[in-house]
Amino acid sequence: MSVSTCSKPLLRLAATWYSQCATNHAECSSQYSPSFRPTRLIAIVSKSGSGTQVAKLEETCPTDIPRPYVALSYCWGGKSQAKL
Repeated sequence: MSVSTCSKPLLRLAATWYSQCATNHAECSSQYSPSFRPTRLIAIVSKSGSGTQVAKLEETCPTDIPRPYVALSYCWGGKSQAKL
C-alpha cells in the first residue's frame, strides 16, 4: 500500500472503515447528532477534469444541512497543547 495519504487505495480503505463502523457498531451510529456540526470541516473533493482529489476547507454555518463527518484525530483533555 502507498505511503501517500491521498492514494486511491488508502482513500478506499478509509471509506470502507467508515462504512463498517457506521453499519456494524451501534455505539458509533447512535452517537451521531445531526444537529451538531463543527464550524470548519475539510472536504475531500474531486478536482474538475483532472481525476485527482484535493482537500478543501469548508466553513459551516448553523443553517447548513447537517451531514455525517469523521474526526480523524482528537484529543480529549490532558495536557493543553499549543493552539492555532
